[in-house]
Amino acid sequence: SIKIDKILSYLIIFIPITLITGPLIPEIIIFITVLLFLYIVFIYKKFSYFKNIYSYFFLLFFVCINLKSFFVEDIFLSLKSTFFYFRFYLLSLAVWYVLDVNKKFPKHFLNFFLISLFFLIFDSLIQFLLGNNILGWEKIHPLRISGFFGDELVLGSFLVRFLPLVVGLYVFVNYEKFKFKKIYFLFFIIFFIYVGIVISGDRTAFYL
Repeated sequence: SIKIDKILSYLIIFIPITLITGPLIPEIIIFITVLLFLYIVFIYKKFSYFKNIYSYFFLLFFVCINLKSFFVEDIFLSLKSTFFYFRFYLLSLAVWYVLDVNKKFPKHFLNFFLISLFFLIFDSLIQFLLGNNILGWEKIHPLRISGFFGDELVLGSFLVRFLPLVVGLYVFVNYEKFKFKKIYFLFFIIFFIYVGIVISGDRTAFYL
């Protein structure tokens, strides 16, 4: 069980940054994470994770979005996205379980994610200034930067959507020892991510 707990922690830590590679690898990691979590639940009878108001609310939401799919023109296409939405519910329960069994998980997740984001933005800055990133990939748009995302111009969208998670985790991890140095570093993190959003050329991300 301890080994599985560690594996679960590492899998969840890698999910956000693997989004850079496209949907395939994150989906595989989510699938393995969910399977391991369900194995733990049924082997060790941890059914309390399903018996709560969050689960009841999700069940109602899940039924509603799937019923709605029957009233659209392409039913099967709609059901393809709504029916498998439950994997995110199970993933959130897996995160909850990891938070319960691994008290150091938030700090480890934050550190790994910050290093990954800094590396991503640094690479984007190189592409912005030199025209090529560290892998030699050229800009695909004269006014947009993609960095490690290649042909997909989603760098700004990626950064702005993960910014609240980074800030929230940083405050959570450092709440009891939130000194001035910690505040300055938090502002540096926000500014550095903001720079990445600006050079991406994504106007929607910039406004957000």
